[in-house]
Amino acid sequence: MAVLRAPSDSAAPAATALPRTILRITGRVLLALIALFCVLLLTIRFLIFPELESYRGQITGVLARQIGQPVELDGLTGGWDGWNPRLDVKNLRVVDRTDGTPLLTLPEVHLTVAWTSLLFIDLRFKEAVLDRPQLAVRRDKQGILHVAGLTFDPAQGREDSALADWLLRQRRILIHDGAVTWLDEQRDAPPLELKRVEFRMENRFGRHRFGLTGAPPAEIAAPLDVRGDVTGRSLAEWRVSSGRLYARLDYVDVAAWRAWLPLPVDIKSGKGAVRVWFQYADGEAREAIADLVLADVQARLAPELEELALVRLDGRVGWRSNAGKLEFFTQQLAFIGRGGARFDPTNFRLVLDAATAARPASGQIEFSNLQLAPLTQVAENLPLPERWRFELARYNPRGTFAQGSLQWQGETTAPQSFAAKGHFADLGVVAQEGLPGVSGLSGSFETTDQGGSLKLSSRGVTVDLPRVFSERLALDTLQGGIGWNREGERIAITLEGLALANAQVSGNASGTYRTAAQGPGTIDLSVQLAKADVRDIYRYVPVIVPSAAREWLRRALVSGTASDARLRLMGDLADFPFTNGKKGQFVVTVKAQGVTLDYADRWPPLTDLDGDVRFEGPRVTVDARRGQVFNAALQYARAEIADLRGHNALLRIDGEASGPTADFLRFVTESPVAGWIDHFTDGAEAAGTGKLSLKLELPLGKPAGDRVAGEYTFSGNRIKLPGDMPPVNRLNGKLTFTEHDLGAAQLTGDVLGGAARFSITSDDGHVRVAGQGSSDLGQLRVEFPQQALAKRVTGTIDWQLGISVSSGVSTWTLESGLRGAAIDLPPPLAKAAGETLPMQIERKSVDRSHDAVSVRYGRIGQLLLQRRLAASGATVERGLVVLGGGGGEPDRQGMWVRGRVDAVNADGWLIVKREIESD
Repeated sequence: MAVLRAPSDSAAPAATALPRTILRITGRVLLALIALFCVLLLTIRFLIFPELESYRGQITGVLARQIGQPVELDGLTGGWDGWNPRLDVKNLRVVDRTDGTPLLTLPEVHLTVAWTSLLFIDLRFKEAVLDRPQLAVRRDKQGILHVAGLTFDPAQGREDSALADWLLRQRRILIHDGAVTWLDEQRDAPPLELKRVEFRMENRFGRHRFGLTGAPPAEIAAPLDVRGDVTGRSLAEWRVSSGRLYARLDYVDVAAWRAWLPLPVDIKSGKGAVRVWFQYADGEAREAIADLVLADVQARLAPELEELALVRLDGRVGWRSNAGKLEFFTQQLAFIGRGGARFDPTNFRLVLDAATAARPASGQIEFSNLQLAPLTQVAENLPLPERWRFELARYNPRGTFAQGSLQWQGETTAPQSFAAKGHFADLGVVAQEGLPGVSGLSGSFETTDQGGSLKLSSRGVTVDLPRVFSERLALDTLQGGIGWNREGERIAITLEGLALANAQVSGNASGTYRTAAQGPGTIDLSVQLAKADVRDIYRYVPVIVPSAAREWLRRALVSGTASDARLRLMGDLADFPFTNGKKGQFVVTVKAQGVTLDYADRWPPLTDLDGDVRFEGPRVTVDARRGQVFNAALQYARAEIADLRGHNALLRIDGEASGPTADFLRFVTESPVAGWIDHFTDGAEAAGTGKLSLKLELPLGKPAGDRVAGEYTFSGNRIKLPGDMPPVNRLNGKLTFTEHDLGAAQLTGDVLGGAARFSITSDDGHVRVAGQGSSDLGQLRVEFPQQALAKRVTGTIDWQLGISVSSGVSTWTLESGLRGAAIDLPPPLAKAAGETLPMQIERKSVDRSHDAVSVRYGRIGQLLLQRRLAASGATVERGLVVLGGGGGEPDRQGMWVRGRVDAVNADGWLIVKREIESD
């Protein structure tokens, strides 16, 4: 059995002996170092400082080795800063080793030596303070910088960095009340002075933090504030360094700095405040941010662009670059353009990611709000892609996008795919070929290159579809959804419950439209309007309908409302308007009330119509159930255009109306019929009613081709033609008319209490009326009570009447044998009832205001009158009574009597004269 032994107690002293030895050695070393430090302090205090002036040569030699240039100084004094020795130097100069020219003069320098100088065997200062230094920085024609004897070539990387590197190794450097002069020989610029310079730099383990303030000339800038935090061991290694810089100017004339700074763009003017943050790494710029408040800005952002002019610009702009990715952004950026364009504060971000072997180029845009109108106005001045500027000018967008984003894959000008979303308000674009124009559109959108959707909630919208409608559609509200998606090479657009309304129209629409590789595409659209103004119907007729037909609808539908209007459009639009309905359907139905239809120029309108308007294929019809022509009531009326497609569309109207005959005569007078019948009915008066049947064929745009066929039925009417003819009472019969003739085969009536018959014929505008009948001459006292002679005529006679109207001249002739008539006048005009005496009365119009009347009374004599016509009656200007044989013409003013008679009963004629004058 094995026995385990406990460890021996003799091992414990060996375990503790080694640490004690180390502690003992360390303690002795520390005591030696302390003793050495004390000896060094005593040496400096009692041996070096009292003899410091004698060490001037050694000190300048050490500085020369560190700086790399000869160093001179006028005085040295020593002291202490706590435990650190301090040197106070008077008038330290760095001179050129070649010709002894002073490169740097420091009036006063206070140097506190760091004990780390012993550790690194390098002169290190805890603190270096420079009072009132004067520093000149120069760039020569070759672009090489010269600073206190140092040279630095940014292009070639050949630097003399000994002094700069030594300064970067100092713990703290302070400059008070300094001055820096910048002389740029390469830009041939005048010297720029920076006065009252305060500078502080602290260096720790390769990290260098500094701050600088100074006063440039007051006319170009306010005092400058610059700060930095840079990491790097040597100025020669600036290409692998990194750091952050900050600069602030509460006032700056940006354009004035063009003489000294290579501004990124050509700035002609701009004054305000600027703050700039700048970050770089590995010698390359990584980020630049600027806060701007500028006024009167004029700049050319690229040589090929027009000058950008802004009244005010404020906000933050920035740029970042990292691993092939560029980012441009703004925060609360706003501007006011010279033309009044106002761009409200916005946040914007644009990211462009360059293509690599593993992935294509891509980009991203984000914004809080984006006003399009002011951006469009200055787009030609901005360094945008040429395609973007072209599209902005082409579509002239206006309105505002909010909370928007856009991502794409591929080149910016030709993306392979994209996705976008956002909100928009009062959006508007100009219509282009194949694309609608719109204004006042509000809502939200979400889309990709394969499909998307719009959700609309808009007020005061105008839609411009130049390939569909001839006029813009103005809507008070537009709500609903519109979706689209790509189907191979085709695009499908879907209306989803689209509701629209304005003062004249309210309704909804739904349907789908699909593009086609060739042709206008296919459609399946339904529209229902609960309320509409018929005056706007023409606005919703597609432009594929010839303009003459659309113009007829615009002019013809003068007023009225529609309580129910529907549109159904389905099929390939290349086959529109789908004749016979075989390849598609185009139907518009409108139930209209109170419509005024001014169907053709020069034709009286139809008013107060209730009926249906229907478009079907190429045909349009208006069917009226009721309505009026003046005061005549329509029993039925139809207006039809059988084919809207032709440029010589034919309007057909077929209708029936009944009402006052006076309105029928007015219809004739106010229509082309009056001209066709040579104004035969002008001035005619009528009482009673009748019935009109009318058929019209009116080629739109060609009134010379109008055709008409009408028939009017008189029912117990009273008609009085112009002139001195007695009226026709209880007139019955039918009057027919066309565009060429007027006719009536059998008109019957009552003239002066006796039966009469009339017929009317016409040819080539020449109208003839023939009539015959009998009359009771006693009725003359009833019809012409103002005529005194009517009281002296009694009896019943037969008569024949002929009326002729041609070329504006109307003539009527009345003939009678006067058998049965008794005439109570003095001889030789007296006549007994049983006696036959031929009489002829003829009236002929001379012009609209004059006529001529002749009366032949057997062989006894004749009366010739020339009269002036007026609304109040006829006035005889010249008159001649010829008794016995012979003739003549009235050629003098007044009434004259001429002739041969055996005897004259003067007393009898004086009585007749007094009766005439009294009447």
